[in-house]
Amino acid sequence: MTAWDITPDTITHTACPEFSASWRSGHIDLETIEGVFYYAENSGQDDQLVFYDFQWQAQAPEPDVFNRVMEEAVTAVDHWISDRM
Repeated sequence: MTAWDITPDTITHTACPEFSASWRSGHIDLETIEGVFYYAENSGQDDQLVFYDFQWQAQAPEPDVFNRVMEEAVTAVDHWISDRM
């Protein structure tokens, strides 16, 4: 998980494809999120996780790469949260 830098509000992927994004967990009203986002339902204990406000170092990756990296991001944030409990 060394490719991830996570704070309570942001996540940064330092490997290719490099990006930073905002994230939130809990019960999220997706109607309030503008632009591209990635949503994981029940990523933790009966809650949701969403990544949004993406800032890509280069162009955004192809959909299959995006989905793979987002699945890795969910795991990284779940571990980050668990380490703080």
